[in-house]
Amino acid sequence: MTVLETTTRKAPPKRREMLTRRERDCLILTGHGHSEKEVALALDISPNTVRVHIENIKRKLGASNKSHALILALLTGEAELKDFDEKVAADAPH
Repeated sequence: MTVLETTTRKAPPKRREMLTRRERDCLILTGHGHSEKEVALALDISPNTVRVHIENIKRKLGASNKSHALILALLTGEAELKDFDEKVAADAPH
């Protein structure tokens, strides 16, 4: 591998706790396919607050969109696959 390939293939740093609890909640519920309004209802916050949390998540992780943020959250340890199991999905609004 060349030096350029090595530097461009660096994985994001493995960090847990880059995101706040609320940001993580928003990300996980969004990952379940819930709208901003549904996430807001589930967390008892405004849809605008959900948007702000999602934008902060994207900025912190260096993501270009929500899907990218979800993948980076998994890679960095900010979220785990078990966060997306059926029990968590059943607790969210439908």
